[in-house]
Amino acid sequence: MTDRAETNEPEESRAVEPESPVADASDADVDAADEPTTADERVEDDEPTERVERRSDVVIVTLVFVVLFGYQLYAAVSNLVALPEVYAAAGIADAVPWAILIANVAAPAVAFAAASAVARGRRIAARAGILLLGFGVGAQLSLLCEELARQAAIAAFA
Repeated sequence: MTDRAETNEPEESRAVEPESPVADASDADVDAADEPTTADERVEDDEPTERVERRSDVVIVTLVFVVLFGYQLYAAVSNLVALPEVYAAAGIADAVPWAILIANVAAPAVAFAAASAVARGRRIAARAGILLLGFGVGAQLSLLCEELARQAAIAAFA
């Protein structure tokens, strides 16, 4: 009988949960107030927005710097080919600064490799800044090698 007493509770006394909660109008107003509606309101939001970096953006930035570093490499190779002919025409073919010319060819490649290694996995702006820094360092190294070659030529003439 005790089983029957436990199960014979009136149905009105049991708490019945609604299957889906119903939101009243005040909750809808609060939710609508949380959602920004204009671009200005989205900018003023305190939460930082996560930018999605597309793979194509990274490829484009990298290709731009490949072209720039490629130009430095082209200039260094043209110096490597043309400078010995100039030295031979001047009669000092034995004084060609081969080590400097080879270092001039290697400088853009090493600068690009180092900048790419440091920039790997960074955001697009940081990647571009690091590659730009590497480009500047490579340009300075190329100018240094050209000046050293010029000083070697002056010393060979003296």
